[in-house]
Amino acid sequence: MKVITVAQQKGGSGKSTTCAILASAAVAQNLAVTILDCDTDGQIMGWRNRMEAPVGKTQGAVVPTWPATLTITRAPTSVGALYEALDTLEEEGCALCLIDTKPGSSVSTEEFMFAADLVIIPTKPKTAELTLSVNTVAWLEKCKDSVSRESAFPAVRTLLLDCPLEILRELVQMEGRKKLSALDQVAVDTLRRLPHLSVPIQTSKDLANILAYGPLPAAIAAHRAMAGQQLRVSAFEGLLAVAELLFEEVMAISPVMGRA
Repeated sequence: MKVITVAQQKGGSGKSTTCAILASAAVAQNLAVTILDCDTDGQIMGWRNRMEAPVGKTQGAVVPTWPATLTITRAPTSVGALYEALDTLEEEGCALCLIDTKPGSSVSTEEFMFAADLVIIPTKPKTAELTLSVNTVAWLEKCKDSVSRESAFPAVRTLLLDCPLEILRELVQMEGRKKLSALDQVAVDTLRRLPHLSVPIQTSKDLANILAYGPLPAAIAAHRAMAGQQLRVSAFEGLLAVAELLFEEVMAISPVMGRA
């Protein structure tokens, strides 16, 4: 079982959206996935209820069917209970456990990171969030120094969210890139120093609504059954294609060893 903790000190940084994207990709491959929700805003815990609620849905709307392979539950409140829960999930055949942490820095968030195979830090190219991401990566690297060479330690990657095209072009050295502003150049230089995933996630209206429409495979199936929804189906299919690329990348990342 792969355990991925999604952490970022800033609220509204895209932690729950990241979990929803990765869970959608796992569901599309018919893999059992569980999300442990530590956050207090209820974005993930309320995902199914929002998907099934009639409020805001047009007449004739088809309510998506919640995937049988996706489970969401509150995260354990103690370290012992966390490891017991992870052992149980693995015994039950869970392929992926996603841990959606709460904003800020706390002992519980640290423990959720240490229990993972991979820590993903959603990062937007804004000064405040970049600083927090840099500090979190540096702190985890320092923690690695205290772990023995025989012990596993979570790999760490940042995930680019809502990254302007100009910055993306510069990061991958695409042709046709333009001279950046001084602030954007600082963002690029900082991002290059971070261990970021190669698949970025661009914000869109449909992505913003993923926590209302449900997991992408379910949302696609429901909208295919509705008249006049082909554009939205195409948009969801595009999002799922990106989600599957990201999923393939993160599932291939293994924990590292300590350095003490």
